[in-house]
Amino acid sequence: MPPPRTGTEVLDLVRKSGFVAGRTLTNFLRTHGLLPHDPDEALALCVGGKILTDEQAGFIRRGGPAGFRRGKYVLIERLEFAVGEGYHAVHSFVKRRCTLLMLPRAAVEETFQPRERGFYASPPSHFALDHPNVVRMFDIDGDEWGRFLVLEHLDGKHLRVVLEQAGGRLPVGEACGCAIQAAVGLDHLHQNGVLHQRISPVTLFVCESGAVQLLFAGLDRWDLGEHVPSEEEYFAPEQFLDSALLNRCDCFSLGAVLYRMICGRPPFATEAELAMKISGRFANVLRSQMRRDGVPPALAPVLSRMMAVWPEERY
Repeated sequence: MPPPRTGTEVLDLVRKSGFVAGRTLTNFLRTHGLLPHDPDEALALCVGGKILTDEQAGFIRRGGPAGFRRGKYVLIERLEFAVGEGYHAVHSFVKRRCTLLMLPRAAVEETFQPRERGFYASPPSHFALDHPNVVRMFDIDGDEWGRFLVLEHLDGKHLRVVLEQAGGRLPVGEACGCAIQAAVGLDHLHQNGVLHQRISPVTLFVCESGAVQLLFAGLDRWDLGEHVPSEEEYFAPEQFLDSALLNRCDCFSLGAVLYRMICGRPPFATEAELAMKISGRFANVLRSQMRRDGVPPALAPVLSRMMAVWPEERY
């Protein structure tokens, strides 16, 4: 949708957006009359009259997404998600702020639609997860344009973005703090019978408050996990095999992420290193690699245990 060029076009977009109730808009126009011809002046009047927020006015100034609404949700602003199209939004009835993450159409057509009735008849346990280190998932909703996940309001950045902005690595204390928070979140998942299976800098979210949260917990249970980016350099060796997975595969992945935060590179980044990991012949090489990459001696035993070859040897 192109940006508005006149006050009349601004008014049309405000009506389409769903940002303002019909009666509120009618009363506003009775008080203020027609909007100014200049779109910026028209939007300034709407913000001054408190029928639009600054964020909503910016959304309209840019033309906004089709319809400005998705199902029951009023869109506020677009987010730069590392995993797809996302928006800050507000539930149109209860006014709760949340985050919407659009699912690829393939996820809807191939996996979700055939299971929709069963999905709501027997909700998976990740909808009951409630922990400060786990991003809460409230619902899967949709409209004629597609389906989307309804998550709690997110205000921050993916760990991958944090690392990029920090020059590739974090101070050891900060990295350990992130890993500890993620480990607490994982413990909550595991106690509730949920494996994450995709721990990486993309699925760890660092909030403005400093809290670290796990994104996309439990999606594999409904075959939606394949639509979350997988970074194989953080996978445990057993995830490449056709075998049952234990909680400790998440421990391995978190160890690899901690290594990345401290050293500026994953422990298994090249094809040769990945092949060695898959084969399970990497314990001695990992120890020498940690010395080469500058892992603090006090952390080396911790990382070695987190990334042990055999799951039963990990934490």
